[in-house]
Amino acid sequence: MPGSSALYLAETFKTRAGTEWRRHLQAGKLTFSVLAAIDEEANDLQVLANDMIINVEGHNSGRGQTINSLFWVDGSNKVPTHVVPELGASGADILRGLGYSEDNIIALSAKGVI
Repeated sequence: MPGSSALYLAETFKTRAGTEWRRHLQAGKLTFSVLAAIDEEANDLQVLANDMIINVEGHNSGRGQTINSLFWVDGSNKVPTHVVPELGASGADILRGLGYSEDNIIALSAKGVI
């Protein structure tokens, strides 16, 4: 029956802790890989050593971390990851950059446009 081997293996692997299976597989010199849960990956020594998970500046809930950018540009430093402003928080600054006067910005704000 198709898939019955996979089901058997899945049920068998549930019978012991992952650390125990890892020890047995390594002792048998078998090639294997572990599919870890996100919480396990976030604390993985190799993930941390390679800066694959980084802190988010200004984050005030949860872990406060995210996956690092996959790209490095030689000779350039990465910009630190930070929490973005609330939706609409930059509206006045954007309008100033577009040449709107302070009076127009105040009027638009009073109307709830920004």
